[in-house]
Amino acid sequence: RKLYTDSNGSLITVTSGNVTAGQLGVGTSSERDNLVNWYRGVDNIGENPSTSNGPRPSLTGDVLHSEPVAVNYGNAGGGCSGAATGDIVVFYAGNDGLLRALDGGTTGGTELWAYVPSDFLASIKRLRDNAPAVTFPAPVPAGAFNRPYRIDGNLSVYAPDANGDCVPDTVWLSVSLRRGGRFI
Repeated sequence: RKLYTDSNGSLITVTSGNVTAGQLGVGTSSERDNLVNWYRGVDNIGENPSTSNGPRPSLTGDVLHSEPVAVNYGNAGGGCSGAATGDIVVFYAGNDGLLRALDGGTTGGTELWAYVPSDFLASIKRLRDNAPAVTFPAPVPAGAFNRPYRIDGNLSVYAPDANGDCVPDTVWLSVSLRRGGRFI
């Protein structure tokens, strides 16, 4: 899984070497490594007892308010007459804090990459440990906590095609956090 976050205005790969234990809210490098590997999809807490360190049974967080958007990057060299096979990317965001890009073409479904805002790195431990417990419905009893929201707003795409060749000149994807934060 290609997993990225931001650091000082640049994208960095989420690996044990690029993310600190402090950013994740844990005390040791071993805890950091386990969290990073779990977030990248490794079942290292026994969620699926039939595998050992295989993929987690659920690799994606819930998609509560966000709706996916598809971008047709065009059929490079094929112009508008050809179908854009393999050039469609579907973007969606979930409450696990990840914005994902999936191959939406004929072999669709493969994750191309995922991005987590650095502000959400400290919430990975709560997701993995499932603690403190989240209870429903409101009112929330003493000792329980409300549901956390992360990237749960709508996505919006701007993809101008000034020369009319059915290939976007550039693609701008706007991501809103809705209840998960206060920025776009």
